[in-house]
Amino acid sequence: MNVDELDVMAYGCKGGDICSFKPSELRIKWKDDLVNPQYKYEQGGMAWVRSVALDEPVEVSVDDNGVFWLEDGHHRWFAATKLGIELQGVIEVKGNPVKTIMARQEKALRADDPSPTFPD
Repeated sequence: MNVDELDVMAYGCKGGDICSFKPSELRIKWKDDLVNPQYKYEQGGMAWVRSVALDEPVEVSVDDNGVFWLEDGHHRWFAATKLGIELQGVIEVKGNPVKTIMARQEKALRADDPSPTFPD
């Protein structure tokens, strides 16, 4: 099976796709990179936020657990957060889609298991 098809099955997207995200859907990989946008916001307020160009997608990776991580684009993420808008992210798949799919299937099988459990 084509790896792009596996990526879509596992994560809903493949490497190179551009997807829309609410800022809250992204975890911050490099938290130290938020110091500069926070400083700029403290200095310039919402005027600075509105000056940030959001036309270029941020860089987003996805791991084995299907977690989307902000890799680069902290100023754009910060501005989108303050504006309450979605932003575009270009995807890099870092997870193993086969492991992700198998883990999801195992979890679903456990949830559907009708075997009775007995207290100790």
